[in-house]
Amino acid sequence: MLKLTVFFLLAFSFSAVAQNLKLICTAKHNLDNVMEKEIILAPGVKHIAIGDYQEFRFYLSDKGADIIEVQVYNGSEPSRIYATGKIKEAGDFVEASIWNRDLILDVRCMR
Repeated sequence: MLKLTVFFLLAFSFSAVAQNLKLICTAKHNLDNVMEKEIILAPGVKHIAIGDYQEFRFYLSDKGADIIEVQVYNGSEPSRIYATGKIKEAGDFVEASIWNRDLILDVRCMR
């Protein structure tokens, strides 16, 4: 009986730690909304495509310990912008921004 209780306690603690993150990801080009998606990010997922706009591609990765990474790939240069942050509570977000003379592009994922 004790072994069974320990098994269920361990199983419950692992399932409580490894939960999917439900995120709302948006992209704005010169303050105009060009993408809004609900993304379910599973624990340990690396480099999942979440959207695109013109020559830009957007990716999301789970880095563990409530840390996610937003990546914006610019196919015309080519270059990449990264933003990493802790997403633990409702309202927490990570945002990557590209600014130059021609555009402002913000990609944000919020819990």
